[in-house]
Amino acid sequence: MGSFKRDFDVSFRCPPVTGYRTRLRSITFAKCSLESGAFAQLKCPRLETLSIYHSFLKEKEFRDFIASSTALLHLFVVNVDGFRGDSLRGFSSRSNENESKLEFLQISSCMDFNEENLQHLVECKHLETLILAETRTITNRVFEYASRIECLASLGVDGTNVSDGLQPLLKLANLRNVSLSKTGFDTIEKLKPLLEYRGRKQLSVSCHNSLSPEEVELFEEKLNERNRRMRVRQKN
Repeated sequence: MGSFKRDFDVSFRCPPVTGYRTRLRSITFAKCSLESGAFAQLKCPRLETLSIYHSFLKEKEFRDFIASSTALLHLFVVNVDGFRGDSLRGFSSRSNENESKLEFLQISSCMDFNEENLQHLVECKHLETLILAETRTITNRVFEYASRIECLASLGVDGTNVSDGLQPLLKLANLRNVSLSKTGFDTIEKLKPLLEYRGRKQLSVSCHNSLSPEEVELFEEKLNERNRRMRVRQKN
């Protein structure tokens, strides 16, 4: 039982053993039905990583759990039925002294997700990575929501319904990586705003299975030239 003090993998309906719940740093729910009462029983003030895979979720209690998990750094929600994202309000309902420490958020293959709930991430002052891959409810509006996340450095929207509208991302000062594979970004012209990005970071863009192989090669040449100019500007 001592090995459960820091990590706990859950592959059944019940939450972790009460005697260990306050010391957990990481919890994984896999193939669970997280219905009424599941999160109400969890009190994990030290929790840093929460992963939910291939499960069903009722969000009302989950929102309260997110709001109380003030040490949370990494959140993975993958192929979870019933997850609309209303629980993300938990990040925007905290007092200043308990502001979110979240650094990494992945919401993938969640067909019930409502992208409007991404607006609640604006209060996540430390969020650097946002992955929304294979969530077909994600549209071009995601770029405006993402542009409001102050520290965002990496955005992944592979396999979503995005196809245009990258301009808002130019507001981000720390952008380093944008992943657009298997999307509607099927011409270099649509990707042109990223070539004009004037942030100080070297920029990496993935667009495989969106552009043709020849266009991928041409775009990468243009992006490398952009990065070269940025390095020269920094030296000067």
